[in-house]
Amino acid sequence: MYNDTLNGSTEKRSAELPDAVGPIVQLQEKLYVPVKEYPDLL
Repeated sequence: MYNDTLNGSTEKRSAELPDAVGPIVQLQEKLYVPVKEYPDLL
């Protein structure tokens, strides 16, 4: 949604997207962090 408050408009507009083409996929990436070097991250 886009809110144009700089121009004084408070109307919320949703984005108009085209219909999806092809299968819906979910992507993920694993990130390995060395625990001994970065113990505060876990």
